[in-house]
Amino acid sequence: MQPLFDVEIKERFERLVNVEAYDLEDAIKKVKQYYDAELIVLTADDYVDTIIEPYLYSSDYKALIADEAFKAFVIKKRKKNFKYF
Repeated sequence: MQPLFDVEIKERFERLVNVEAYDLEDAIKKVKQYYDAELIVLTADDYVDTIIEPYLYSSDYKALIADEAFKAFVIKKRKKNFKYF
């Protein structure tokens, strides 16, 4: 039997919203209120990209650690965060 792996799918949607406000903080607050009230609803037209990658907090940790492709992915993904590697 093959091991199971947790794979995470992330989709990103973006929309530029112009809003009258007293300052940036007020503008962000208003847009958040509009979004929460579903006055702003992101659609397929707002789609930007999809990321599919191993789920880093998998419950099957032992299988992931033994998987060479996963180890390489983690090192590559996190290497940019280290100044001295």
